[in-house]
Amino acid sequence: MFAYLLQGLTLGLAAGIQPGPFQTYIISQSLRQGWKKTLIAAFAPFVSDGPIVTLVLLVLSQIPNWFQRLLQIAGGLFVLYLAWGAYKAWRDFSPERTIDEGSSRQSLLHAGLMNALSPGPYLFWSFVNGPIVIQAWRETPANAVNF
Repeated sequence: MFAYLLQGLTLGLAAGIQPGPFQTYIISQSLRQGWKKTLIAAFAPFVSDGPIVTLVLLVLSQIPNWFQRLLQIAGGLFVLYLAWGAYKAWRDFSPERTIDEGSSRQSLLHAGLMNALSPGPYLFWSFVNGPIVIQAWRETPANAVNF
């Protein structure tokens, strides 16, 4: 049981600190809105990963290749869109500019959408975490919960 907990913590930490689209989005939003307005967006994986994990675990062995490719293309296009926005934020950045008073809820929504459309969580849960959770569940549900 402790092995699954340790394995889950290790993989979660490794996935969380890797540079990627989500971290790029958070940095871009911090430049645009300030860190206080962006802080809520950092919690987007808590909102968006639940449905992703559920979906992947339910259909792990039944996803056709064309659907996986479609997710990759949609995620890639969305990441390019976010990259363009990050470039514009960087290009237009001015320390004297006032921070946009946009909604924190909107920031969380955009971050959750970015995470849900990014291929990373789907691939990570399909090929790394998903099989571990299924194996742990088969041993005992407590192991899967600990993971």
